[in-house]
Amino acid sequence: MSNSPTILIIEDDDLQYEIYEEALSKYNLVRVTNGSEALAQISKSPPNLLILDHVLSEGELGLDFIPEFKELCHLFRSW
Repeated sequence: MSNSPTILIIEDDDLQYEIYEEALSKYNLVRVTNGSEALAQISKSPPNLLILDHVLSEGELGLDFIPEFKELCHLFRSW
């Protein structure tokens, strides 16, 4: 599984995440529940793909984080 692409799933709903786990079982899944955790995770280990929930825990909106996600991913691709 270590050679599998990594998918970062930003999802606060446990049931929805279970659906992702089942559907994407051949991939390396990393889950966080809010945008702040996602930014930290991307900085530590950038994923190959990101799945973003619209409404996150703590009242965060997923769309608000897209510019920061894009910036971080662009930085890692340019290395």
